[in-house]
Amino acid sequence: MDDRELARRIRRELPPKAFQHGSKRALIAVPLIVGIITLNFVLIAEPLRAFSALVSALALGNLYVSLFFFGHEAGHGAATRSRHLQSLLMYAGFWIFCLSPHLWRVWHNRVHHGYTNRAGYDPDNFGDVQSYVRFPATNFLLKVGPGSGHWLSLIYFPTWFTALAQGVLWIKSRRMAGFGQLNRVRAAIDSALMAASWAALGVRVGIWRSLLVIVLPMMTANAIAMAYISTNHLLRPQVEGYNVLDSSMSVTTYRLLDRLHFHFSHHVEHHLFPSMNTHYAPFVRSILRRLAGDRFLAPSHRQALMVLFRTPRVYDGVHALVDPQRELRVRFQDIDGALWRGDTLIPVERGGATFLETIVS
Repeated sequence: MDDRELARRIRRELPPKAFQHGSKRALIAVPLIVGIITLNFVLIAEPLRAFSALVSALALGNLYVSLFFFGHEAGHGAATRSRHLQSLLMYAGFWIFCLSPHLWRVWHNRVHHGYTNRAGYDPDNFGDVQSYVRFPATNFLLKVGPGSGHWLSLIYFPTWFTALAQGVLWIKSRRMAGFGQLNRVRAAIDSALMAASWAALGVRVGIWRSLLVIVLPMMTANAIAMAYISTNHLLRPQVEGYNVLDSSMSVTTYRLLDRLHFHFSHHVEHHLFPSMNTHYAPFVRSILRRLAGDRFLAPSHRQALMVLFRTPRVYDGVHALVDPQRELRVRFQDIDGALWRGDTLIPVERGGATFLETIVS
């Protein structure tokens, strides 16, 4: 069966309350916000020892990313039908990334979900060989990407989501289709006000406490978000049309993290039912395993991350990922085989002097 029929069959097995959303669910954000405010107060006002301060800063970053995941759910209408309340939750959840909810609604809800892993449409990946040739000025970004083998890839997780948001706002939204409804001025003002608030807080609390209440939490939130987002799609091939099981991948992580992160690891499940209460994502996974069989991938999160750093990031059509700078090529069938086997040993093809010309042709 195709993915639309699969979604219809799964939905028939789900309870109606999986798609019934009252505004009471929005109250889930309250303890997260209270925890964030409390940890900020402690880090600013209390003279903590270095280890306690570090642990508190990391915990703060985790609360921020949990609030982001809930804001992501709210933005799809999965927490409340009130658009004003959705926006309020999104502002709260996206503030740590200086990300405008208006930009997110166009970028993520419309473009990414509408054109997941489609060449030239989805801004969430590093592009294909053709874009590599067309825009040589941006090719240095490949060094930052996981799997580049360059030391710059060390900064990918703790910085990339914030950087990607600005890259989509100022660059990708101008080059790609689907951004016609983006009010760039509105999104830019949102981002500027968010950044200004963090700068003002930094001036107020000083350098040391800025590291604890701004820099480390931001880096932690970025790292956790990208640890999921990168494994959701960057190991999957480009597709045409609606093809969720080929364009997306779920991962399997610890139950406690799943609950704290609103089941963001259940990403195929989310793409099939974006407006579903994420509490029911594990139920969808159990049905998927039964109906989709080998088409449904959900390797361990640890294994998926290791494979991510062993593979290149540029698409060579639907068959492989390539690194034009190091002349490497990895086939998707080998990636899938490794993920199914539970290992990270993937055959890598190495090219010669005409490597780029060959894959472009």
